[in-house]
Amino acid sequence: ARALARRYGIDRRHADHVAAYARAIFDFMSGQPVVFDPQDGTLLHVAAMLHEIGMFVNSRAYHKHSFYLIENSEIFGLNAHEIGLVARIARYHRRAMPRNTHEEFIQLPTADRVRIGKLAAILRVADALALGHDQAETPLEFRVRRNELIILAHTAADLTLVQGQLDSRAGMFEIVFGLKVVLRPWSRELADGNA
Repeated sequence: ARALARRYGIDRRHADHVAAYARAIFDFMSGQPVVFDPQDGTLLHVAAMLHEIGMFVNSRAYHKHSFYLIENSEIFGLNAHEIGLVARIARYHRRAMPRNTHEEFIQLPTADRVRIGKLAAILRVADALALGHDQAETPLEFRVRRNELIILAHTAADLTLVQGQLDSRAGMFEIVFGLKVVLRPWSRELADGNA
């Protein structure tokens, strides 16, 4: 996946941040009453590394180009079926959610569609978090309170822009997991659940 990313000139720093945030969210959600397949962490990581590969073709509708390039590539350690899943996860990391009119989605078995939905929803949130932190990875903590996934960011930076990105991209996460994504600066009260 890294070799493929290099070939197509992916922004390595952004891809690494997205992959790290996606892993953190995935690990947290794995501790919730959510079922993941054993390979899902790997598929999510590869999709996070390659989600912007389509920019090589064109920045307009690049998620669709990413789908095509990934699906027609070889990725060491993944079989053709897994590469197809990765391509679809990357394809749905932005813009439209999967629809019954999307041929590349509807042709799959229901179990695969559910997997793609879960992992693409996580990737959307991770990408939004990475867009707001160009400099360095921000340590995150997660809490579930009522119907919210609260992300506590260990930063003094203003989080308004990032929350705006999350508001526009996290709708799929809310649909899939039933949790609205809320970003807050870390505080002892929030971390302890007293706020």
